[in-house]
Amino acid sequence: MVSFRDPGDDKSADGNSGEKIAPVTYLRGAGHQPGTAEVRANPDAWFGSEAADEPAGKPRQRPAAGTSAGHLRAVSRPDENDEPDEPIADPEAVETLLVRKLARKSLSEAEVLAFGVQEGLTAAQANSILDRMRGLGYVDDRALAEQLKHSLSERKGQSKAVVARAMSGRSIDRDIINEVLDDIEQEDELGVATELARKRASQMSGLDKQTLERRLTGFLARRGYPGHIVREAIAPVLIGRSSSPSSTVRFR
Repeated sequence: MVSFRDPGDDKSADGNSGEKIAPVTYLRGAGHQPGTAEVRANPDAWFGSEAADEPAGKPRQRPAAGTSAGHLRAVSRPDENDEPDEPIADPEAVETLLVRKLARKSLSEAEVLAFGVQEGLTAAQANSILDRMRGLGYVDDRALAEQLKHSLSERKGQSKAVVARAMSGRSIDRDIINEVLDDIEQEDELGVATELARKRASQMSGLDKQTLERRLTGFLARRGYPGHIVREAIAPVLIGRSSSPSSTVRFR
């Protein structure tokens, strides 16, 4: 608070008047006005008894950004009863794209549904399109499983386990997988693995027995055949192989 004295009080003891600065009266705090040294040691001393009530060393808390003392900023929440977003794609256009895709590659039922949802359809719309594709014979999980069996097992010589994993990766039902692969017996896998080992060994002439065995083992293992079938398949191929590498020089 600033107070002003009467001009007559500004005279000094020798009778001369001089310009004086109005004194400042300290209001905060009761009965004690902190000095400069005290303020430097404890800046909170200027805040009076309110700051003194706070624990020593604890920083003064300030209102969070966007708030005022005693008030908190209101935060809006989404309405839990909001309706789901409308489909963002035309079902007929998506169905046209799907037919073109099926003309290039067979899809499982799960893949058709995923395609529809990815293109912006609702689950109900995607299921409706799937029903039409199934009715037209464009989508058939059993036919797809048979196709994978022929391609992976019969043509590429993959093991039953590898073919089953490939079918599962296409989201084909487990019951369909078991039915399609049920006719593949262990004896059939052994025959396929043995034939693969013979063909592969014919391309590795000149290798010693240990090296050939190691390479054939890795070759069949990468196709998913279990260890006991691998050992039985390569055993006849190793008969007659020398333990030392051939010294024959070959020119290509």
